[in-house]
Amino acid sequence: MSHLKAVANPKRPAKPESLKNYIKSHLQLKNDQVRQERVYRQLITDGVVKEDGEKLKYCL
Repeated sequence: MSHLKAVANPKRPAKPESLKNYIKSHLQLKNDQVRQERVYRQLITDGVVKEDGEKLKYCL
């Protein structure tokens, strides 16, 4: 989470797949697809990220 806040707004992942790859690499979950999806869904549930079609909106 702190990594996303530190990254400048234009550099944040703009698409769901990009954010999932970001989660995978920064949280070192390369072989754990279930945890990757769980973290992604938790960000949405907590209101940190909102899906807007094929794009993401950040509410940090």
